[in-house]
Formats: sequence, C-alpha cells, structure tokens
Amino acid sequence: MNVVIPSPARTQAFSWRKWLIVAGSFLYLFFCAIELTQVRDPLQGTHAVIPVAIALMPLCVFLTFRYPLIFPFGLYVLIAPVDALLAVSGAASLLKLIGAGAAGALILRTILLRRALAPHRAWYLWLAFLAYATLSIAWAPDFFTGIGTTEYVPMILLFIMMTVLAIYPAEPREFKVMLATVVAAGVCAAAYTLAQYHPGSTLDASRIALKGIDTATVEDPNYLGGAFLLPFAVALAAVFFARTLIVRIVAAAALLPMVAAVLATGSRSAFLGLCIIVAYFIIRSKYRIQALLVAGGGFLLTLSFPTVMARFMSKDTGSADGRTDIWRTGMHTLGDHWLFGAGFGSYQYEYDRSVLKVFQETFAGWTRPGHSLIFVSLNDFGVIGLVLVLACWFVGFRSLRVIPKDHWLYGARFALEAALLGLFVHMLFLDPIFVKYVWLAQSLPLLVLNLYAPNARGAIRATPRVPKPRWGASIRGV
Repeated sequence: MNVVIPSPARTQAFSWRKWLIVAGSFLYLFFCAIELTQVRDPLQGTHAVIPVAIALMPLCVFLTFRYPLIFPFGLYVLIAPVDALLAVSGAASLLKLIGAGAAGALILRTILLRRALAPHRAWYLWLAFLAYATLSIAWAPDFFTGIGTTEYVPMILLFIMMTVLAIYPAEPREFKVMLATVVAAGVCAAAYTLAQYHPGSTLDASRIALKGIDTATVEDPNYLGGAFLLPFAVALAAVFFARTLIVRIVAAAALLPMVAAVLATGSRSAFLGLCIIVAYFIIRSKYRIQALLVAGGGFLLTLSFPTVMARFMSKDTGSADGRTDIWRTGMHTLGDHWLFGAGFGSYQYEYDRSVLKVFQETFAGWTRPGHSLIFVSLNDFGVIGLVLVLACWFVGFRSLRVIPKDHWLYGARFALEAALLGLFVHMLFLDPIFVKYVWLAQSLPLLVLNLYAPNARGAIRATPRVPKPRWGASIRGV
C-alpha cells in the first residue's frame, strides 16, 4: 500500500501564525470601519482622515520598511503636480514633512540592505552646478533681500532627494508601482483641474488657475500645464511598451484627461512640450502610426478647449506674451557679468536696474522673473553656469541610451527621454530651479540606471548577509 507523506512545504503552507495574521488584520480593519461609520459627514472636510489613516497605518509601516519607493515616496510623487497649490494653501510644512519622510525611508532601506549604489555621472554634474550656484551667492547683490533664499533652500532639498534616489537600490516591482503612481498623480491633478474648469470663471476668461483650500487662485497655469508632461510621457510609453493588455488600456484612458487639462490651462509652452513628446515617439519608436493617432486625437480635443490655439494666433505670440521684453531688459547688463554671472537669484535685481533704460513695447512692470531656463542661467551664473545647466540636461537625457530595445526597462527609457525633451522646451519659458516635477524627471533616470546596471561602489559596500530570523526577513527583503 502506497502511503503519501505530505511535504514540509504543504504542511507549513497555512501555519497558525499566518492564520493569526489574517484574523488579526480582519479584526483590525473591522474596528477601523466601525470608527469610520461614527464620523459625521465623512466626505466633508477632513473628518475621515484620522480613521482612514489609522486603518492604513500597518500597510504604510510595512511599505516604509520594505518598499519605500511605493510609500512614502509615492505620496511625494502624488503631490508633485500640485506642489505650488498646496504650498500656498497653507500646507508648506506638511509638504516638507512628506519629503523628509520619503528621503528618510529610502535612506533607512538602503542602510538595511547595506548596499548604497554609486551615482551616475549625471549626478556629479548636478553636484557641480549646485556647488557653483552656492559659490555665486558670494557676489549676488540681492540674495538675502530678494527671492534668492526662497529658491535656494528648495533647490538644496530637491538635490538631496535626487541624491537619495541616485544611491537607492530599487527593486523592479516597486519601480513599476512608482511609475504607475506618476501616472495616477497626473490623472488626479487633471481631474481636479477639469472639475474647476469652465470658461468665464478662470484667470483671463478661458484659462484655468487652480484654487486652493482657501479658495484663492494660487497655481500659475503655465506651471500647472507642465506638471502633466512627465505623467503623459510615462502613460504613452505604457500604451506602446506594456506587456499586458489591461495596462495598455488603462494607460490609454489616462492620456485623455491629461491632454484636456493641459489645454484647459492654456499654456502654450506646455502644449509645445506635449507635441515634442509625441513627436519623439513618432520619430524614434516603431509605433509611428499609433503615435500619429494620439497626436490627431489631441488636436481634435482642441475643439473643446480652444484656448491654446487662440493664444497661438494672438498678437502677443511673437513676443511670447511679453517675455521678449523681459529677456531684453534682464540681459541689458549681461556684459558686466557674462562669464561668472551676477549671482544666484539676481535676475529680478538686474531687471529692475535696466527697466528704465530699455524700451518695452508693453511695460511688463517691475521685478519680473526671468521666465526662461536659458536667460536666468546666463544672468545668474554666466557662461560657466549655463554650460553646466545644459550639460546636466544633456547628460541626463543621453545617459539612458545604454538600455537596449529588448530590455524590460526600454519603455521607461523612452518615456523619460521624451519627458526630458518636453520639459526642456517647456522650461525655455519658465523658471525651473525650484519646481519639484522637473527635479523628479531629472532624478528618475538615475533610478533606472541603478536598476539596469547597479554599481555598489558607493558609501556602503555590499557585505555577506547574516541569516536572520523569519520575521526579520520580510523587512530586509531576503
């Protein structure tokens, strides 16, 4: 008679510990649900925040130690598109707390793994630029009394986040979820934008400017439009390169609200950025016909949101909405500091010095920002700083060319390259030094390179792992 002896794996598949965890989890969520039902008007205000936060706390703690790129960094990604909106609405301290928590969780995970990776050379270029920008404070005439301090501190914090991502040993599954979070952030911001959009109640009769918690208009429509470029590029790459049909369908559905939101902002530079992204897919990928269909659908959508096309045909198009006068005025004194620059945050100071000396067809006012990556860099940091800035963007763009077409990261490479091109064009008409989503787009290539070819010659070298108890294994990722 044959006797079948159960294998150890089968006998331990549903141990009492696992049943205890499942039962405890259900009991915990049950009590949280009871507390949530006691809340009056849970959809009004922030009454339901505390019960929901308590219910999600165990999951958040697990993700913080095991997959910090999903949480809390995913929360940081979610707020990036509407960062200015939240900051002006009184949530500036909360944003800093989220950013600090995300960076701390990534550093903690890196320490637990004992494997900090060596950053790519693009990071060293940004370090050189940051060092030069810091040095230029020594000769900046208006750093402490102007906008210098308000822009310098955010730049330092954003570079710290870039550094943490540059050394973090990411895992494929959390990286994929993080990319999905980027798209979700774009869709949520687009839904919120479109919910507030209706002609006649926005910035200048047809352009949307989001309103914050205090109902004051706080979000510049141009910066808001640029926030959708990175999510749009990631979603478009998922439509073409995702391996599962459901992911492609969801990504295709995400494109529509983001394009509509860009059109609702009326931002010509953001619309040009979208065109550059789609053109990159048309020229460089094998999905030319599909990308052309996406482009055709976007132009058809302008029939419902005609603001951008109307602004392209307006009389101020040649002057870029008065920007050419601002640039000509700000560059009037460039000959005095063309090599080393006037110092960090000095564009508005130099503009005010020259505003009465340069003819402006339409007076733009006093103390105007530069509205240009090129002209602000040239004025503040001179030719040396401009070369550093352009090198940072170029090397960040070209760094992903090492990923071959048959690699699973090729879609991410394509999306980030297209996003960097689109953002570069967009930032030719804006000041990008303190914008979170610009630095996020510059940081993600470093993360992709860590996944493709990790180099553990960083500050913490890889060491043989000592076997740990079973309960510690899930935290360490063994």
